[in-house]
Amino acid sequence: FVRMGPSFGTINSCIDCCTGLSGNVNCDEDGLVDIVDLSRLIDYLYISLDSLCCIEAANVDGDTGGGVDTSDLSDLIDHLYISFAPTAQCL
Repeated sequence: FVRMGPSFGTINSCIDCCTGLSGNVNCDEDGLVDIVDLSRLIDYLYISLDSLCCIEAANVDGDTGGGVDTSDLSDLIDHLYISFAPTAQCL
């Protein structure tokens, strides 16, 4: 487990849980990035603060520091509804 941010509890950090492009925040088996992933990221950042199944998949903006924040949320919204640009590669 890795501690991220002030009082955000713990998050799972695992090797190879994120492959290819980021964005599969809910870790569904089909790997699709959709509104469910967006909802899960909003829940993590603002509502329940529950652990994510793969923090690397939530690093949508590809920040080399690996943190997950509102920039990732903005990039996921952009990917899904605005520019449809690909999400960042998993680090």
